[in-house]
This record gives sequence, C-alpha cells and structure tokens, in this order.
Amino acid sequence: MSCSGCDVYDVIVVGGGLIGAAAARHLAEGGARVALIGPDEPADPKQHLGVFASHYDEGRVTRVLDRDPVWAELAQRSMQRYAAIEEASGITFHTARGYLRVDHDEATHAQVASVGSSFGVDADVLRGEEIGRRFPVLRAADDLLGLNELGLAGFINPRRLVAAQKKLGQISGVQLVTDVVVLT
Repeated sequence: MSCSGCDVYDVIVVGGGLIGAAAARHLAEGGARVALIGPDEPADPKQHLGVFASHYDEGRVTRVLDRDPVWAELAQRSMQRYAAIEEASGITFHTARGYLRVDHDEATHAQVASVGSSFGVDADVLRGEEIGRRFPVLRAADDLLGLNELGLAGFINPRRLVAAQKKLGQISGVQLVTDVVVLT
C-alpha cells in the first residue's frame, strides 16, 4: 500500500512524558525524522479528567545520593544537563535546594555515602541533633544518620521539563501529535 502525501518518520515515539519527550528530542537532534504522540498537559489540572502527558504532581526530587551507583550516575548526568536545557528552551524547571537523606541503618548510610563520594557529591554528614539544628522543622532521634547533598540536588517540575524537551524537539524537527493513543 502506498500513501501519496503521507508523512514518513524514522521513529514514532508513543508517550509524551519525561522519557518520550526526551527520547524524541535526542532522536531528532541525531538526524531522525520523529513524530511524538501524546496529549498536551491540561490547562487546568484540577478540572482535567483525562490522562496527563507526564505527571499529576508538580515536583520530583532530584539527587545523586543513592545506594545504586547506576541510578546515581544517571541522576548526576541528568542534573548536569538541566541548565543547558533551561537556557536553550527558555523554560525553567529545576530548583537546586539540596537534599536530605536520613537513615537508621548504619550500613545503608555508609553505602549511600560511599556511592555519593565516588561521584564527587558534596554532602555533609549529620547525626541526630545536628539534623535538627540544620533543619529546625525536623526533630531527629540521636541514632539517625543524615546526608545533606548540596550542589544541584533539589527538585524539578516534571511538566515544565516535558514542555522544555518538547520545545527543543520541535526546534530539531519533531512533529508533535497531541492525541491519546488507544490500543484496540
């Protein structure tokens, strides 16, 4: 079957959320002809009854400190790109405010600290009352162990990040199809 006048794509990405929007942008920047299919974010989330392209909430914690070195590395690579994505798109989505991790278990604390150290994370080690002094809204038992990651750790607005990725994707040639995909 031939289709005269139909658009032809190298890749069609189904799902315009965090992963789909980024994948579409990177594929297009690499030279692929890309269509990204997924609904727009609702203008009024409180009144919206359908699906969202990304997330129902407004914030996701972003930090390197993790027990798993793979997740730590992926997080660090992502955070290092946020400023460039914000600048190129004109859409701010990242707020660097730090991250506090608190553990009871010394082995877990040591593992997270070791992984963080291997990635050069700037983190203060806090214990018990020290956590409460640094963060007056918290009362911490004496046996708690804290790691306060500084630097780029903080939070992102996932919907604004998706908007930034889509905008940069369109600049690179991504064709946006704002529809819900239904499997039949």
